[in-house]
Amino acid sequence: ARAADKLLPGGELFICFDIDGVTIDGDGMVHYSIGTAVADAQGKVLFKQEPKELAAPAALGGDSVPAYAHLDVGLQSPPGQYTVTVTVVDLPSKHSQELKRTVEVLPKDFGLVRVKTTADPEGRIPVSVPGVGEALWVSCGAVGFARGDGKQPDLAFELRVLDEAGKPVRTNPYSVEAGKDAPADAALAAAQFPLSLNRPGKFTV
Repeated sequence: ARAADKLLPGGELFICFDIDGVTIDGDGMVHYSIGTAVADAQGKVLFKQEPKELAAPAALGGDSVPAYAHLDVGLQSPPGQYTVTVTVVDLPSKHSQELKRTVEVLPKDFGLVRVKTTADPEGRIPVSVPGVGEALWVSCGAVGFARGDGKQPDLAFELRVLDEAGKPVRTNPYSVEAGKDAPADAALAAAQFPLSLNRPGKFTV
């Protein structure tokens, strides 16, 4: 869970919600659309994503399905308050609802963004509850870093895995160096760690 709706430039925002009262057709499918708009503190719309028609299965019946909206925060986004408006339309009934969320983009600073766990190195299949025997990819990116004389970033990422007692599961942390081969104007340096989930338990990364 995100502790506060504050994002660094280069971060990403997921707004997750349930759509209640949807129409389910005879094949157990829900047909709806989601559109997104972003406005600044003065109410000026800066970005608008036209409604996209989607379909989702409701295999267990009912009248509710989970959904989400996703936004990438630009690396050059100015700091300030922004309002995100998500509009959902149940296509068969034409009923619509809006969901609004206010977020704050922070001034540029050194930090980690786009932290996620996925089942694939491309970062397209999210994983929230992994199982034993699966592979887990931990991905992130650094922003706001300084540069050396050669104008190249020089970054070292480390990942430690702790067991339920807070003890490291291996002596040396996983480490990745990044940025030395990045373009001189790169504003984000990415890193990725593969983890093999060989035993059950509660772990902290």
